[in-house]
Amino acid sequence: MSDLSWAEPPRLKMPIGFHTLYLKLNILTVEWSSEDPNINLFFSSITLPSLRTLDVHFDHQDIDRPELAYIMIRFFKRSCTRLRSLKLTKIPFPQSVLIECLASSPSLVSLDIGFDGIWNLLGKKLLDELNLDHDHPGYVFLHLRSLAFRGQADALIEGPMNALIASRRYIDPECDGITMLENLTLECKFDLIGDPPRLHQFASEGLNITYGKDWQR
Repeated sequence: MSDLSWAEPPRLKMPIGFHTLYLKLNILTVEWSSEDPNINLFFSSITLPSLRTLDVHFDHQDIDRPELAYIMIRFFKRSCTRLRSLKLTKIPFPQSVLIECLASSPSLVSLDIGFDGIWNLLGKKLLDELNLDHDHPGYVFLHLRSLAFRGQADALIEGPMNALIASRRYIDPECDGITMLENLTLECKFDLIGDPPRLHQFASEGLNITYGKDWQR
């Protein structure tokens, strides 16, 4: 079995400490929308060392968010070291937790981030982590080709967004092994702090940009 998809993970009636290892599972899709907090037990009870694609839709009002944040960090460390494609929708934990998760997946080619209302600012903290010129603590995403931001936040600081895109488009030819960003998707709604990102310039230079209906160009 290499591909597993659940509209809702099954109710796991397992004793505390039970753990399942799936050696060959490459793709996992989870759409979570029930009122059962079972998602915490699900992610704390599996290890997927061959996982390449992860797609998780969080749509749950009663998640124990601090517990889920801790569980997801540990799941990423166990299962996502070879991850190539990551899509998270309605992320129910802070950007700092997402950054800690991403640190376990340095080989990402595609990153699709759908943030929830708890993100009141899409700014420096996360965007710096995706910036190749930022001083990273031992990891960097050298092969990122596609990047998407979806959701609603109160504001976007334009400087870090410009710097992120520039770092992934203007790459030193002598830097071998770095992939240029090819696709950017912006399906976001927020107020800008500062000047608008230089998206027209980047697009004229070959970056493929897809805008959502709420994006103010």
